[in-house]
Amino acid sequence: MKRPIEREPIKVRTNFFEVTKLPKTKITHYDVTISPVVPPRLNRKVFACFSEENKRILGGVKPVYDGKANMFTHIPLPFEAAINAPVAKLRPPEIFKIVIRKARDINMEDLFQFLNAKGNMTNNCKMAINAMNIIISHEVSAKYPTLRNLYYTSHGSRSLGEGIEAWQGYYQSAHPTRGKMMINIDLRATAFYEGGPLIQMVARILGRRSPNDLCSGLSDMERQKVEKRLKKLRISDNCKPEIRRKFKIVKLTQTSASNTMFDGDNGNKIDVKTYFQNKYNRSLLYPFLPCVVVRKNNYLPIEFCNVIPEQRYMRKLNEIQTANMIKFTHQPPSARANNILAGLDVLNYRNNVYLRQFGMEISNNMAVVNARILPTPTIQYHQSSRKNRVQPNGGSWNLRDKKVINGATLSSWSMNVKLGGENSFLIPEHIQFLADEPTILMGAGVTHPWSGDNEGLSYAALCGSVNVKASHYAASIRVQLGHTEIITNLANMVKELLKTFYQTCGLKPKKIIFYRDSVSKSQFKFLLKSELTAIKAACQSLEANYRPTITFVVIQKRHHTRFFPMERKYADRSGNCLPGTVVDMDITHPFEFDF
Repeated sequence: MKRPIEREPIKVRTNFFEVTKLPKTKITHYDVTISPVVPPRLNRKVFACFSEENKRILGGVKPVYDGKANMFTHIPLPFEAAINAPVAKLRPPEIFKIVIRKARDINMEDLFQFLNAKGNMTNNCKMAINAMNIIISHEVSAKYPTLRNLYYTSHGSRSLGEGIEAWQGYYQSAHPTRGKMMINIDLRATAFYEGGPLIQMVARILGRRSPNDLCSGLSDMERQKVEKRLKKLRISDNCKPEIRRKFKIVKLTQTSASNTMFDGDNGNKIDVKTYFQNKYNRSLLYPFLPCVVVRKNNYLPIEFCNVIPEQRYMRKLNEIQTANMIKFTHQPPSARANNILAGLDVLNYRNNVYLRQFGMEISNNMAVVNARILPTPTIQYHQSSRKNRVQPNGGSWNLRDKKVINGATLSSWSMNVKLGGENSFLIPEHIQFLADEPTILMGAGVTHPWSGDNEGLSYAALCGSVNVKASHYAASIRVQLGHTEIITNLANMVKELLKTFYQTCGLKPKKIIFYRDSVSKSQFKFLLKSELTAIKAACQSLEANYRPTITFVVIQKRHHTRFFPMERKYADRSGNCLPGTVVDMDITHPFEFDF
């Protein structure tokens, strides 16, 4: 299908920021192994400590590291073989060991060729883009809680209720576009536990105004609710302010601190309340509350514990929390644009020594790109309708005094189109690509069970138009192995709809326009090869020489691209771009048909 040429050209802002200077020389890639194995956040601390202690070995180079196994430098390090270096203690009693081995040199020329549509996406290109993502993320990852390429800050956080709060997150990713590299920056909020006294969190979980409202103790149901919420939460004790030990909550005791007994230092039974009074000379204010169990027979009074900050809340939000999260994230386009720009202070490109070292510079201004507004189609209703032709305004129109093209009898409540009726159609002049030749429109998608369900099945659905005006549709559905994105029985599903199209209008489609929903970039080539082959097989199973033109369009919903109109006349009432606004240049793929 040809790219449409009818347009009203406009300019829009987008949340892409141009990389105005790229590394010109080779980037050197190293493999990193840190032992013992620890989470990425601690890996980064170990690596930072190593870099600080070994400036001489590194020759003054400031390497960047992804928290796992990849390190990059702007010039080769001054050693040929692997380096094996101990790292000072970060937490007793362990000493970490880091091993660095050179993996490869990354030639930037391949990336320049690709950006200018003179070469394909090679492994060198992929590694160069990966290196740039790590260069821009190295510094910010050390300062803020990080989840892949998202960086969260407590600045401007808002309580969601019951000890949970919403934090603003900033997404960043390097994207190859036409002739240049861009950094895509967007917003993404998530829930964190509120830091501070654990006793305060317990009160909030139970809907109490303050810990003083817990004086009657906890019922068994309340204790179970609190225990469920606190399990695996990381805490520190404040028994000795100068020594903050860290623990993970296992459970709560079923008895209060004054009634929880264990073997004391002299082998005699003692309750938690008395033990802490004797050992730390501190009286419990809430001896009637249960204790936190952090290890077997290791108890801490709730009031002696603090919630370690920066912990993500991984459970499902309740209805009130969900509503509060929606309020926190809902913002008009202009506010979103301003908040994205505010995120530049967090990402700190301007003063980033690592970017400077690699010869990179990133603009602090949103890119202004070319766009166009496609002509609004006209919708035809029954001739007896008042104003039987309607042109939508802002993507909506009024159905008052409109009659459907072809009504159907509703013996039971249902939808007109499902019963074989026809509500309306687009006038042929505005859908010339359908009117010129018999064309079938198809849309396919797969619904999966939730990520934790390993036994559930996935449902593949295919919907297709069955008349030349594309106003009647039929569907085909199959059950397949859970979490399988490729539609395994697509050939038979397409065959069914092609036969229905022929039976309805007596014509074989000369063109198939196939829309495929929700496919990640990593799956795109494999899915295209598999499903395009299935569509062709369906056609040839009907007739050996039947080879209609196939346009395969992948729709990606979970992207981070945002557009902001620059003139009020090109915005709708909410401030978004008008329906029909298309961007198919400037920030798209260097040479593929991307829009």
